[in-house]
Amino acid sequence: MKKINRYMIVLAVIFASCSEDIGNYEYRDLVPVTIEFGETNEFDAVSLKPFQIEPIIETELDESNFQYEWFFDGELVSTERNLDVVIKLPASIDRYIGRLTVTDQSTDLQYTNQFSVNVSSVVGRGWLILSEVDNQSMLGHKAESDNLFTQNIFEQINGRKLGANPISITFGASPADQIIIALVGSGQYGAGINGNTFEEVYTIAESMTGEVPQGIPNSLSRTFFFDYFLWNNKLHVGLSSSPDPRSYASTPMSDKEFGYFISAGFSGSVLYESTTGSWRTIGGFDTKLNENVVPDINPAPSFPLSNTGFELVNAGIYEQGPGGTNILHIMKDGGVLHEMKLSVGFGGVGTISKRVMPGADLVDDNTVFYMSDATYYYFSSGKKLYRRSHLTDDDPVEVMTFSKDIVYMRKVVANRMFGFPPPDYAGNPLLIATYDGSGGQTGDIYFLDDKIVSVEIKEQYENVAGKVGFMELKER
Repeated sequence: MKKINRYMIVLAVIFASCSEDIGNYEYRDLVPVTIEFGETNEFDAVSLKPFQIEPIIETELDESNFQYEWFFDGELVSTERNLDVVIKLPASIDRYIGRLTVTDQSTDLQYTNQFSVNVSSVVGRGWLILSEVDNQSMLGHKAESDNLFTQNIFEQINGRKLGANPISITFGASPADQIIIALVGSGQYGAGINGNTFEEVYTIAESMTGEVPQGIPNSLSRTFFFDYFLWNNKLHVGLSSSPDPRSYASTPMSDKEFGYFISAGFSGSVLYESTTGSWRTIGGFDTKLNENVVPDINPAPSFPLSNTGFELVNAGIYEQGPGGTNILHIMKDGGVLHEMKLSVGFGGVGTISKRVMPGADLVDDNTVFYMSDATYYYFSSGKKLYRRSHLTDDDPVEVMTFSKDIVYMRKVVANRMFGFPPPDYAGNPLLIATYDGSGGQTGDIYFLDDKIVSVEIKEQYENVAGKVGFMELKER
């Protein structure tokens, strides 16, 4: 018991000495270099856009001996003290891990700190612009959030040119289909593109089951079940749900030549056979080309729909619902321009009306049309924009004159089949692209406010594209 008491006394003396010995020691950090990135180690970046980090490095060592190495996912991207690079990582739902390693070359000791980066797609919500610049198709993007234009984004990401003669941009018919198809008239005839990363998944030439058809593609229409090419005016079909690359039949469904293919939703699709001036239909759930139009819907045809000899100038849907689709045509009948309306439903095709087009003297081979409006359609005459109500007999009205020739137009409309309005595009603005033929990126783009009694410019962007061939709104 006495021995235990002695130990307790010794311990008490030791503890008392320690408690009184304040400030007799100098404590130093074992790490002579600390690396911080500010308030957070988590950053947001946009693929193919500049990205910067200025690290906070605290040290008493000589920084002239330091070597700096920045890594993204294990790959060295910079050897500068401050990071200033263009992000080349594809967009991803997972965060990328980055790190800065500082090496003291006098001792070969290394100090490091990690950070994470969320990379989003530069090709987010906004407009895809397919235009021709110096005999090459250029696919660009106008971001909706900040109106930032990215030129030739396809070539930046994929390292190849699309080819000449821009034709169309087509999205999948269902949200699950993330493939965007850019169609052009030469080279590999375009590409199937991942809508998230914008990386090329396959070329159009690769998607054919055999040899590429002769001639060039005219259009691509994508339905819920099938994709339809008009290639050299002949119809080729493929499954819209087939694995990538898609399998499009190299052999056409028919030896007939067609002027257009318009999907009429679940009631099927309608084609105009240009050689004889006849309409054909395809069911919404199969690929059978109906040789004879069945006019079992109202109103019944006011004249035959086969072997009419009409020459197609332009056509587009102006009204659509679950019960059917109405299409407005500009046709030549005996060399005279006519407006003709067709109704397409499960029973077949019927006519609504046909009359001589007022203002036909304004139309020539270079006229650009936009047909898809419940009240109006638009067309150009060089630099002049005209609007005409297809519900009246009035002449077209000149609504605006531009500084360059009009080469493309379309309207931002709600989904015709289901009536969903496009977000943030209230008022259904009219989109106009102009070009003066001087080459380069001298194309201008306008968004017009289409009012009942007037048309006004809402947004204007100069020298942002080449000669525009097609524009499409990317909503995701």
